[in-house]
Amino acid sequence: MREKLGRYAPPPSADSFGVVNDSGRILIMVDKAHRIQGSDMGDNLFEVFRNAARIAFTGTPLKTERHGGRQTVKRFGEYIDTYKLIDAVADGATLQILYGGRTANSALRDKAEFDQAFENLFEERSAADLLAIRRNMA
Repeated sequence: MREKLGRYAPPPSADSFGVVNDSGRILIMVDKAHRIQGSDMGDNLFEVFRNAARIAFTGTPLKTERHGGRQTVKRFGEYIDTYKLIDAVADGATLQILYGGRTANSALRDKAEFDQAFENLFEERSAADLLAIRRNMA
């Protein structure tokens, strides 16, 4: 087993590493834990250190039925803590995100409407600029 872990090579895709260390004094900390849910490497990590304590950090816990239920919780256990966007706003760590619906006025039905929209868009430009824009963008 040490040979598999000690050499520089791509990891095996479906090979089991087997148990490397079954001590309960090992701590596994995984960032972006949602990314290792169904992979062979995720399976191997938990097999290699089967008695290790596991702590996961993720902003995207997999919890839909498509992902097999609460997959992150199945791998790592219940949440120790959660920090939601509203908490970050209250702490001043981020700004509140506000969404406003808006529609673009982009429907032009004829040449006259196009000419009017063009004039409105470039009303600050000189006649020479308008001529140059028309030539370049025709």
